[in-house]
Amino acid sequence: MEEEIKEINPASKEEEELANQEIEQVNGSQAPQHEELKLSDIKELAQILNIPYLESLPEPQPPKNVVKGDFDRIVGSWARQNLTVPFGEENGTVLVATARLNNIDAFELLEACYGRPISLVAVAPEKIYETVNKIRSRLMTDKASSLESKQDEEEREDLKIDVTDAEDEDAPIIRYLNTLIFKANSQRASDIHIEPYEDKFKVRFRIDGVLYDV
Repeated sequence: MEEEIKEINPASKEEEELANQEIEQVNGSQAPQHEELKLSDIKELAQILNIPYLESLPEPQPPKNVVKGDFDRIVGSWARQNLTVPFGEENGTVLVATARLNNIDAFELLEACYGRPISLVAVAPEKIYETVNKIRSRLMTDKASSLESKQDEEEREDLKIDVTDAEDEDAPIIRYLNTLIFKANSQRASDIHIEPYEDKFKVRFRIDGVLYDV
């Protein structure tokens, strides 16, 4: 068990890069390849084991207070690999969704990581990917907000653009670009994507390899 827990400890830089690629893959609705799981088999096994089968999951709010292992990996690459993800808690019990009802080792590992019992529900594999995607997106947003709050005044001054020499009709555009660049920097975005349409445009930031709408 200790060896298995080590597998979900904080990742190295190389592992983080691989995880970011996996996140982008999930955001692009391209699920990692697993052996084929028939929905009928999942439902049948859930009925035999007296485990509830859910057509959909509520908005995920997985508990972060693990006693062993690394939360980011539990709800990231480990969850996708095992088709098992914590999505909430109730009366001291961790609620866990899975598409692999015979994955006893994974369930025991989660109980060891949280130090408390888990309660299982069965779902289709794509629901696992959707839930992981939601959790990872929220984690990235929270991290970006935390970084933005720590941005000091000196960095803000460095990013300001002088608009005193701009024409009156150009100044609002420059001020908007100033704001956009500052926001991208504060969220540690590597790219700013501007997609023009006929009467509007969409702005997206690339953060750790994943595109997010602004």
